[in-house]
Amino acid sequence: MHPHFLFNTLNNLYYLTLNKSNQAPEVVLKLSQLLDYVLQQGKETWVSLAEECERMRDFAYLESLRYQDRLQLEITTDEALETWKFPPLLLITLVEHSFKHGLKQTRGSAFIRVQVKVEGEKLEIIVKNSQTKSAKNVVTRGIGLPNIQQQLDYLYSDNYRLLLHDLQESFTVYLTFPAYAYHQMSDCG
Repeated sequence: MHPHFLFNTLNNLYYLTLNKSNQAPEVVLKLSQLLDYVLQQGKETWVSLAEECERMRDFAYLESLRYQDRLQLEITTDEALETWKFPPLLLITLVEHSFKHGLKQTRGSAFIRVQVKVEGEKLEIIVKNSQTKSAKNVVTRGIGLPNIQQQLDYLYSDNYRLLLHDLQESFTVYLTFPAYAYHQMSDCG
């Protein structure tokens, strides 16, 4: 996670406490859970996909505080993810990428949509964000997506598919795994 995330979250928390907002305790709790996850589970090779989804939700919530009403954030996940194993921080990195390269460049209203679902014989992850003309192609620069691809190559070899759709108004990451790749991984420690 980018260090500015922590700086921005603490500034948001400061503002909420000054205004005696009822949101402040929730922000502290989510930040605490997220930092604990990064420090503890971030060292592991595999974590529960359900836990990764929860921490991704925390991250997205904390980041969304900066955008208030101009952000439409939708996160949907299947309930059957508890038994699946997943690399830690991968979903968080994808969502962080959406905020950093999509929303940060967008003026006015914006969106981020995340879906994590089992579709037939595969696990499907879709992260889509709005972007402006000026943000187009800025998205593919940086180290987040290349790092994710290296991590996936190492962990899954050729048992995954990563597609990037860079369009005028949106950027979408499609990540799919066949069911057998996940079932094998769920047997790992």
